Amino acid sequence: MKLPESVTQSLYARPLREQALLAVGGLAIAILVTWVAIIKPVNGMRDKAERQLEATRLVFAEVDQLASRLEAERKGGKSSRPSGSMTELIDNSLRKHGLTIRGIQPGQQGEMCAAGSGAHASGVALVA
Repeated sequence: MKLPESVTQSLYARPLREQALLAVGGLAIAILVTWVAIIKPVNGMRDKAERQLEATRLVFAEVDQLASRLEAERKGGKSSRPSGSMTELIDNSLRKHGLTIRGIQPGQQGEMCAAGSGAHASGVALVA
């Protein structure tokens, strides 16, 4: 980069001490601008990425632990999900508690209403 002649003449017309002072001052300003415009933002992005990486590692560790537990349950023959239809599940649950079911009616927002009879209930409302 070539400086205009007036700037060059003005710089060389100054005493050697002032030339050195201007060079050191210019270098200090260039370093400061580089620090503020490049290095500091990059360090901030790195710190943010490190925090995000640690959070992701924790999530993956939890998922890995849950997957191991699920795999162990599958190998052990345990099933965490009951089989059968919703009606069968409700009927079995009511029978365990000494109740009988007379009918199931679907509700308005996904709930199911079961009319039952037994020791403690004349009607049961279930939300699925």
